[in-house]
Amino acid sequence: MNPKPKFSNTIFKAIIIVCVGFVIGILNNTFSRNGIELIGNWGNKTVSDSLIVPNNYQPDDPEALTLSQALESFKSGKAIFIDCRLKEDYDLGHISGAVNLPW
Repeated sequence: MNPKPKFSNTIFKAIIIVCVGFVIGILNNTFSRNGIELIGNWGNKTVSDSLIVPNNYQPDDPEALTLSQALESFKSGKAIFIDCRLKEDYDLGHISGAVNLPW
């Protein structure tokens, strides 16, 4: 008959898993191109067109769009806005023509 593992052994293993995950996360954030600052202001900032973007926004990012560029793409039919909010929130108000795709 095998004795049951001690509860403290299970807790110890869980703590080790959490610590390893934490270290992997910190390393990934440190070396990621879009990593966030670990200490500092994590709020949003305003850039051109009064668009609110995260602090890791890079103006020379080839994938970044200004608000006017997004609007132009949408009006010309080259882009679709996807609203990822719950259907109840979407029904309360959304961009005309936006597609609701809840998470």
